Amino acid sequence: MSVLNTPTRTLWMLRLLALLLAGAFAALAHWQWSRAEWKQHWLDDYAQAISSPAVPLQVGLEKVGASDPVPVRISLADVTYQGSRFLLDNQQRDGRAGVLDWIVISHANRYWLLELGWLPFSSARELPDLPILPAALHGDALLLPWPSQGIRLGRNGALALNGRAGAPLAYLDRLELEAALGVALQPGILRLLPGGELGHRIDELALPNTLPPEKHRGYAVQWAALSLGTVLVLGVLTWKRRSG
Repeated sequence: MSVLNTPTRTLWMLRLLALLLAGAFAALAHWQWSRAEWKQHWLDDYAQAISSPAVPLQVGLEKVGASDPVPVRISLADVTYQGSRFLLDNQQRDGRAGVLDWIVISHANRYWLLELGWLPFSSARELPDLPILPAALHGDALLLPWPSQGIRLGRNGALALNGRAGAPLAYLDRLELEAALGVALQPGILRLLPGGELGHRIDELALPNTLPPEKHRGYAVQWAALSLGTVLVLGVLTWKRRSG
């Protein structure tokens, strides 16, 4: 039984490494392309929800509670302001820092967070003056899945969690908010749409703080090119060795 000599063994190890790299690059290309497809579908669903007529909250719950939830335009006519208010920090608009203003609303003894919109910090980074809320909410909102947590910058202190908007939250944590409120929050959140403005800036951002589909497609092409290039280099080197 023959044993491969050291140069031959090294060559086969390099070939195996090249194939593993090519496979890894191909997998990354597939992942990036899949993300682009998912985000494009989400943007299409978001645009359709924006242009659709509003439905009662109970009807929207059946759609957003599905295994593959989609945005739904909801009428706020039958919801009640619960009283608690929170601010979310680290929100940039046109290079200016600010906060997102959230309130807790209820319907049929169930509770949701409603995003009212963006408010800027002062030049001294003081909290903005919060608009006075009306006795009854009007307008429409989008019912969306709970936002991803992202990177947690800092901690949520007691002042931020007391429901009086005395300090901004560093991040949205559903369990923390439920413990502070003493009620269970629903898995979806509501985002106020233009038309029900209370003095906030309302942006129809379907995918805030994330890459658009075309960026993912560009990265997918780059990873695919690396995979193909690795295979071609391996093929050329193998052919030259056999020819020599």
